[in-house]
Amino acid sequence: MNKLTARIALLVFVIVFAFSVTASASSTVIGVQKGGLYYNTISAGDGQAYILPNASTTGTSITITSSVANTIKGHFEWQLPNGGAPIQLGSFIANTTVYNTGSAYYSPGTLILVLERVPGSTTPYPTVSYSVKYN
Repeated sequence: MNKLTARIALLVFVIVFAFSVTASASSTVIGVQKGGLYYNTISAGDGQAYILPNASTTGTSITITSSVANTIKGHFEWQLPNGGAPIQLGSFIANTTVYNTGSAYYSPGTLILVLERVPGSTTPYPTVSYSVKYN
């Protein structure tokens, strides 16, 4: 029963977090799995959260392939299975069209990747297509 309660609490936290990514952003949350490839398009004010439960403790690599470099930014969080505040793992700007990130996270938990648009990139590129691959 404790595990079920913890999972429900984590799900509620993640949903609340995803919708608070930015004040004006419309956000979605996608549960993903290792080895998966996910396609999306992101516009000004949009945000996207990807949740990878049971990410590998030996390293999880993530490849973001976008149609235009320097238009997508992101940050990682690590949620431990016992709950508590997520650990902030840092942020990045995908400065190439094929951007590799993420490796060697903490022991068992849930990896959360949040992607948004880079401010100032939305005028020349209103929408940007991208894919996220988890290895």
